[in-house]
Amino acid sequence: MSEVAETWVDTWMAKLVNYDYKHFIRLVIIVGGYLLLRNIASRELAKKQLAAQVEKDKRDKEEKRSKDLIDKPDDAATAETTSFGWGKKTRRRVKRQQELFENALEEAKRRNQGLDPDSDADIEELLEE
Repeated sequence: MSEVAETWVDTWMAKLVNYDYKHFIRLVIIVGGYLLLRNIASRELAKKQLAAQVEKDKRDKEEKRSKDLIDKPDDAATAETTSFGWGKKTRRRVKRQQELFENALEEAKRRNQGLDPDSDADIEELLEE
């Protein structure tokens, strides 16, 4: 070891030898109290941080939910069934749902219009070969 390290070790050994049991008890109480308070403080800070994160997540979820629930008149594809009411929003929503239903019905008719189960028009080109 170097001379500085030896001096340091000798100094600390001399101090430890000169301590009586009262000094050791005092040292143990101070170190133990520090460790105890440190653990308690870190646990409480973790609880506060978790509570703040949960609150933030709730706020974000509510904001997202409120954005999803707000009626968007230009967005006709997102009409959903909701509770029945008599207000202006409900009448608009019902009208939009009826329009979507009619559009879907017309599209289904167009798809099925050329497909008669008795006609072989769809397989005629395959039969010619």
